Amino acid sequence: MFSFISKINAGMKKIEEFIVGYGIIALAVLIIANIIGRNIFGYSLYFVEETNTFLIIFITFVGTSYAARNGRHIRMSALSDLVPERFEKLMMYIMTLGTFIFMGWTTWITGKYIYDLFISGRQSSLLQVPLWRVWIIAPVGLGLTTIHYFMAFIKNIKEKDVWISFDEKSEYGDVQEVIEEAKDTEEDKQNN
Repeated sequence: MFSFISKINAGMKKIEEFIVGYGIIALAVLIIANIIGRNIFGYSLYFVEETNTFLIIFITFVGTSYAARNGRHIRMSALSDLVPERFEKLMMYIMTLGTFIFMGWTTWITGKYIYDLFISGRQSSLLQVPLWRVWIIAPVGLGLTTIHYFMAFIKNIKEKDVWISFDEKSEYGDVQEVIEEAKDTEEDKQNN
């Protein structure tokens, strides 16, 4: 089962990397083009500000999913450094399950908002793009983030080690080893 999930995960990762990477490049190109147009030719590109807003929305919500996939989200490392190793696994269960539930709820709320946008027919002011088409990425990105936290929760149930995401093992177990090595080094210096 993990091999099937891993294949889907790898495909989703490539899509996320493409959207985030090329979204940032497009954002930079549009900003530079607008600056050149305004300062050299005396004309601004009328669509740049709104397009950049759309790009930032896409980058943000797809980037949230990408961060969750790679374990690059904010964690309570100070707390996990203080607890014994056996409680670190329990803390990861609580964090991944709690975040999964919260992200699922947030996905639901944003989905309802997108439905309201769709029903209202609201459009962007300049390009007249239906806003639901832009904001649809919010529940999609949050939904993918929800899936990543659920996958991390399942991986922690199935595996002995502590996993901060489906792909990334927790590095905080190494902190205890570093502290112990430092103590041993200090003792060696005192003995010599």
